[in-house]
Amino acid sequence: MSSQFYSLKALQSRVQSLIDQQGEDAPCAGWIYTSEDVVTFDDDGNEVYQSDEICADVLTNLQDYDHIHTEIADSIDSELRQLQHQIHTTELTQIVNRVQTELESSVSDYGVGK
Repeated sequence: MSSQFYSLKALQSRVQSLIDQQGEDAPCAGWIYTSEDVVTFDDDGNEVYQSDEICADVLTNLQDYDHIHTEIADSIDSELRQLQHQIHTTELTQIVNRVQTELESSVSDYGVGK
């Protein structure tokens, strides 16, 4: 997935397209930065908002930070591996419990331990 620069209207259209494809209840994660995030601070600590031109340049250039995408992709892979491990562990536990129950039943059927 590549980074894209969108206006809020274009982003709205993109989100609607994703909803049409995947459904409105499809899980997702996202980070949205707008002109409100592109600020500096004056000597008194007050926020100084930037022009639309500067905001567009700053936000467009965020896509040049490939390590952000790499970190997100690595995090997704890590989460998937962890969930797969949990599922595998749960399945093994269920199998062990089922076999243990069957063995206990078989033992009592033969009068072992009485």
